[in-house]
Amino acid sequence: MFVRLIAVGMLALAAGHSLPAAAVGLDMPVWASLQHLPLRTLLTRVGSSTGTLLVLDRQIDPTQPVSLTTRGEPLHEVLKKIADLAAVDVAVLDSSVWLVPLGEAGRYEEADRLRQTMLARLPKFSRTALSHQATWQWDAGTTPDALVNELIADASQHQLTLSLPDLNTAIPHDHLPAASLPPLTLAERFELVAMQYGRRIEWSPSRRGQQVTGRLVPLPAASTTRSPRPAGRPTTRQPRQPVATAQPLFTLRATAPLATLIDTVASQFNLEPAIDREALRRQGIDPQTIVQLEVTDANRDELLTAIVSPLDLTWSISGTRLTITTGPATETVRP
Repeated sequence: MFVRLIAVGMLALAAGHSLPAAAVGLDMPVWASLQHLPLRTLLTRVGSSTGTLLVLDRQIDPTQPVSLTTRGEPLHEVLKKIADLAAVDVAVLDSSVWLVPLGEAGRYEEADRLRQTMLARLPKFSRTALSHQATWQWDAGTTPDALVNELIADASQHQLTLSLPDLNTAIPHDHLPAASLPPLTLAERFELVAMQYGRRIEWSPSRRGQQVTGRLVPLPAASTTRSPRPAGRPTTRQPRQPVATAQPLFTLRATAPLATLIDTVASQFNLEPAIDREALRRQGIDPQTIVQLEVTDANRDELLTAIVSPLDLTWSISGTRLTITTGPATETVRP
């Protein structure tokens, strides 16, 4: 079995702010050659490499073999390709992307919208507790009720008393595969369990401000009134725009060819990339050499330096032309 997966992930950030998982990942270009992998394994690899939470609905066979080859298409197109191969739909939620049965995506997306609307109506204390973010992991064989009880205990750590009286009747006894999830809000973690069984949770505050009761109800019908989401980024929880005079900061986690990284960065700044291939050849450097790096909150210059420095290369900008070469860096003229 041959497996190769390369993903380039880039995200513009205003200082101190972050994007939800789904928004982070959907526009990332993905290079992959994955042959005859079980669907669940394939999704795990793609999700891990792009930093996107991909969830496979329990109604879909996780063992069906899927082969996938991509050459830099954005993640949302890759997911559509996977969905076509597996005969499923893609539901884009606020902080995750689900593969669900055909015709069901709208119901999951509507449930996600209702969760946000419902939370906005809760008292501030309850809303704050349910918005607390944390990572989440469990071992193979864990049952859904054990996960929910763990979340109820988590809420109690924030002085919020939650109850789900119909938990045992609405969600069947089941044993789940192991999982390790990125930071999600407490409300999102509850919904992640409930939605696997065709349910969502309606939270109702009691007359006591620190008690909330949840009722497990079926997923809603798809909304026919709201505007469709764009193919790429979800429309919810958009980041605050940076001040126009501030230099944007970037986070980049990448394992990709040098030429691909330079093309990706150049496109972010409307620059024309120019790699001095003859100079690189004299130094024995192939533009397709794989570069691995991870930078956080880096400006443009720091980002470019982080890409070329592992190969002892230099960069310069003149007008709108970004040049990558060897030897001393020339003066940078900012466009």
